[in-house]
Amino acid sequence: MPVTTTHPEYDAHYAMWEQTRDCCTPGAVKSKKTKYLPATMNAKPGKVGSEENTRYESYLARATFVGITGRTLNGLIGAVFRKPATVELPAQIEYLIDDADGKGNTLEQVAKSMISNQQSLGRHGLLCDSPAGVPGMSQEEATREGIRPKICEYKAESIINWKEQGGKLILVVLKESRERSEDKYDHDCESVYRVLEIEEGRYVQRLFDEHGEQIGEDIIPSKAGGAPWEEIPFVFPGALNNDPCVDPPPLYDMSELNLGHYRNSADFEKNLFIHSGGTLFVSSKLSADEWKTMNPNGITVGADAGHFLGDAGSATLLQLEPAQATDEAMKRKEEQMIAIGAKLIDKGAINETAEAARINATSETSVLDTIVGNGEDAIVRCLQWCAEFQGADPESIKYELNKEFFDRSVDPQTIMAGIQLYDRGIIAKPDMVSAARRAKLVDSDRTDEEIEDDIDTNGPTLSGFESVSN
Repeated sequence: MPVTTTHPEYDAHYAMWEQTRDCCTPGAVKSKKTKYLPATMNAKPGKVGSEENTRYESYLARATFVGITGRTLNGLIGAVFRKPATVELPAQIEYLIDDADGKGNTLEQVAKSMISNQQSLGRHGLLCDSPAGVPGMSQEEATREGIRPKICEYKAESIINWKEQGGKLILVVLKESRERSEDKYDHDCESVYRVLEIEEGRYVQRLFDEHGEQIGEDIIPSKAGGAPWEEIPFVFPGALNNDPCVDPPPLYDMSELNLGHYRNSADFEKNLFIHSGGTLFVSSKLSADEWKTMNPNGITVGADAGHFLGDAGSATLLQLEPAQATDEAMKRKEEQMIAIGAKLIDKGAINETAEAARINATSETSVLDTIVGNGEDAIVRCLQWCAEFQGADPESIKYELNKEFFDRSVDPQTIMAGIQLYDRGIIAKPDMVSAARRAKLVDSDRTDEEIEDDIDTNGPTLSGFESVSN
């Protein structure tokens, strides 16, 4: 089979990825016209200027797509990165903090992109890669020449095929795009396919064009010291876990509701446009000539003009109420989107107790917590591979993402109860310091040792707080 062959799971999920991605991308949904807003009997895209095309363009223009899916995604990413990650790297790979992918993107930017794709599509790809050096080149020479490992990102749509054997990844096919025009003003691109595979027990890279012809020679990456790789340094950070199997897109259900809301809005706006203007019916016994004489300027609707209708003449303005079903359907979908995590929609009159809000927030972030844990593990694995490329100690690496997605406040009564427990020797001082951090009485960046030193230097101790409160 050709190198362009796609995995069955890829084919099964591609439409869901595309829809979710479009709902998170401003302007994408309306630009695809009938893909997301079907044509009606008398309104269809076609020849420009035709009556049916004009009707459809008006139908499309009046429709409102509210980017709830994309805004929710942005809010979730903001919750994760409201605090910076904790990063400790050996000196040989500290450069990754400022340039993780070789393109100038920081490690935090790569992590944000990864979490965004995990949350929206449930799948992403990270490849630890290093440019091939001259055979026999030492590690020091390679570093001086800028030949050093990097973390390359691949979206779910670019990971077209993969295979495992005995629980070990033995093949990954990545679709890439590169410029093929020599004109500096042109942006013509072509697809190329990067194949990562285990062959005769070692990791090999090959590049192919869209016709299946190999480009260049085989690339055989090696660790520091020249030892070949026995695994493919590629990881699949996902929504459920980091194995090659495709996970369900977490925001797909919301995208479905978002598109349903969009179609309802198109019908609602069309109905409102048609019915909001009234239709005037006039009856009169006047002849056509008499009518023109009595009403030389025709009929003007409104209070600024009067009209002579003759004996037994009458006028009736018919103005229909717009259908309310579509409006109710839109409101129902908004409530459903709120229920599955659209926190950026205001529920208005719905009031919650502080404890109920905390419980709801905890349940809503449980999926995000899993995603962040998977992403954190994937970044750590890539950093360990980079360390092996550079001859550094993989075990010295520390990388932790923020998992406090919302403020945890502690009420004054709890603080006073904690002080009393501390004074009676029931809980330890570190427990009180931890409570003070959650209450934002203590800067979260300060260590227990720093706080202890300040207390010893400046006083008073925690036991002194009780007398102050009294």
